[in-house]
Amino acid sequence: MINAIEPVGDTPKLGTAPMNITLCVCCGHLMMIEHDLTLREPTTDELRKLAKHPGVVAEMRSSIN
Repeated sequence: MINAIEPVGDTPKLGTAPMNITLCVCCGHLMMIEHDLTLREPTTDELRKLAKHPGVVAEMRSSIN
């Protein structure tokens, strides 16, 4: 099962897909969604940006509890 986080407001634009982050609700693993709907691991720079985003952090915390 996956949960997508849609960019809102001042959310960093990390890719070209409308929803570019997916989070596994079982283990909390983040993947990036590409424009062609393939998944890839986030880059180090993307992980740093995601770690500072309160919405992403809240979703990760709720998925592993």
